[in-house]
Amino acid sequence: MSADQLVYCRVCGQAWQGAKPADPCPANDGGLLVELEAHQRYPHDPLLGRRVKERFVIVGVLGEGGMGAVYKAIQQPVGRPVALKVINSDLDDPNISARFFQEARVVSRLSDPSIVTLYDYGEAEDGSLYMVFEFIQGRLLFDLVRSEGPFTPKRAVDLALQILGGLVEAHAMGLVHRDLKPENIMVTTNNMGDEKAKVLDFGIAKMVGPDDSGVRTREGIVLGTPRYMSPEQAQDLTLDGRSDLYSLGVILYELLTGRAPFVDGAAIEILMAHINRPVPPMDGSLGVPRALSDAVLKALSKQPADRFADAGSMGQALRASLEGAPAPPTLDDTIEGDDLGATLMLNDGTSQRLPPLPTAEPKPPQHTSIVQPVQHSGGGLPTWLIALLAVLVLGAVVGIAAWLLSGPSGGEVDEVDAGTVKIKIGGGD
Repeated sequence: MSADQLVYCRVCGQAWQGAKPADPCPANDGGLLVELEAHQRYPHDPLLGRRVKERFVIVGVLGEGGMGAVYKAIQQPVGRPVALKVINSDLDDPNISARFFQEARVVSRLSDPSIVTLYDYGEAEDGSLYMVFEFIQGRLLFDLVRSEGPFTPKRAVDLALQILGGLVEAHAMGLVHRDLKPENIMVTTNNMGDEKAKVLDFGIAKMVGPDDSGVRTREGIVLGTPRYMSPEQAQDLTLDGRSDLYSLGVILYELLTGRAPFVDGAAIEILMAHINRPVPPMDGSLGVPRALSDAVLKALSKQPADRFADAGSMGQALRASLEGAPAPPTLDDTIEGDDLGATLMLNDGTSQRLPPLPTAEPKPPQHTSIVQPVQHSGGGLPTWLIALLAVLVLGAVVGIAAWLLSGPSGGEVDEVDAGTVKIKIGGGD
């Protein structure tokens, strides 16, 4: 019998068959049953078999991180499995509690399908902070790309577009994720066989903008995963949503090539590579469309101003890259200054100044006459006399021209250079 079919009581030390995780121990010793495999892998974890806030029984371990761990728990009395993230209570950050509750309130309002749903949050009995999320069954993108990568361009873009949909909502609320990576993205398959991406962890999310309220990460502490950090995050600079777009650019690069752009060396070397080194070009044999590779490289620009302005703009560019046509730019119809210049508004929200329109040289009058009515003011020549004089003058001009064109044979030929065409005037061959 395999271990995953057994449950374990950490009080009596017995494995039991026929019971479920979170059930009371059949020995009536007060213990709560946990997954046997979880106990075997984490025999000293103090939270396994514990009850949090009287309704969440921790029965398994889903993952660990620098700020805490994520557990599988059973919500009682409904028996619903949930993911319970516990934030370490001993973190050396005096603002951790205020920042946690501020950000949890924002995350709880996120409703995009690509973001895991937050059910509950608060402070546990031992003073640690916790969040309760929906339990997602699927495979981590981290595992998929290592077992199945590189992805086809369509598959990679489809997943990226779903993630961008969640970022549009989060960024609109002033929330920056700060730790986008394949380990924080779960891929599930619906009943129609379509892959769905779920961003799992906003645990080190950061409020920016007017909602920040002055609650910040302690100066000098850089949070995140070096392989996916933006250059500004690696330098502990001010962040906005474009930092998340850089991280997603790293993920896309990895999905398309099977390898992140910077992976070699210690953490500090990887961080310095993000800050200073150019992104290695994608292998042409992978079949990545040029427009798609250009979009990924734009997301990976060192300077935030050179990236896409927001998640929506990046999504438009990714869609266009698979359609084989660039996203159409729009022209700002405002004319600025005396040079009649215009501003080209690009799809990514940036603008580019167009050169002034060239000043046209005045053209000679055409051989078309516009006859305007003569206004009589009571004086001057009568109309019939003016018409007669015009006819006489026109006849004289025609006669002179005919005489010139029929000049003596063999006479001197004049040439007038009219650019690319030579026009001969006079007789001759």
